[in-house]
Amino acid sequence: MTTFAIHIKSSLPISAIPKIKKVIDASIGEIKDHAANDTPVLTIEAFKTEWEDHRKKLVSLYKGLKSGELSDLIVYEVYNNEKEQLDVAEFYNRLKFLREIELETEMDVQLETGDIENPEDFESVEEDWLR
Repeated sequence: MTTFAIHIKSSLPISAIPKIKKVIDASIGEIKDHAANDTPVLTIEAFKTEWEDHRKKLVSLYKGLKSGELSDLIVYEVYNNEKEQLDVAEFYNRLKFLREIELETEMDVQLETGDIENPEDFESVEEDWLR
């Protein structure tokens, strides 16, 4: 499954640290170490433990990247030990794809349990976390 690895640019200005700390729970020293060593400051595997919290964090990261506030972060998608750097649009598309998987799964469950009879009757009962 998809894993997102969030890295920090090695040329991290001191002024960016408070912005990063708002979204990523790490000390100043940890942030500097991750930037210097090019290691992920945050790794999130889709649909795993604490997914509800993690997907909100991913959306916060996306919004910060889109606005430019978190421009010192780099998002990679890691799949089968291959790492691909994502730009803002690609990151959003990956998040959108994960949301579509959730909706499809939710619809399948509703069909299997008899809550709905046709896919056209499907309405998600979950909050749309991508908005």
